[in-house]
Amino acid sequence: GLLATSHQFRVDSRVFGDDCLFKCTYDFSSLPPGFFERFIVRMRRHATHMDFNAYSAAFYRMGTKLQVFVNRDKDNQNAATGLTALFSSTKLWPKFKAELNAISKFFPGMQITHFE
Repeated sequence: GLLATSHQFRVDSRVFGDDCLFKCTYDFSSLPPGFFERFIVRMRRHATHMDFNAYSAAFYRMGTKLQVFVNRDKDNQNAATGLTALFSSTKLWPKFKAELNAISKFFPGMQITHFE
């Protein structure tokens, strides 16, 4: 890539905080390669600003924040098994859910195994 390895997966830690009031977790049997990248590209259209790396993203829109994290398998840290989303308000929830459903249809066999 164009960036040195030491700069490829850096995100300012200030973008992630504990100020989000709402949380949801989606578990899948596995996340296919490219799922998270496609998802954050789709979510970007609903935000005025975004910070991201390979395993997390933060979206901002009109004073609201959405944080999305890739969940890793406890036994195999290389296996992505789901997403956790933290919302500062419910305003981005419908857009998050719609984009997650749309991108899940793009990948054959994607099935939510658990939602919390």
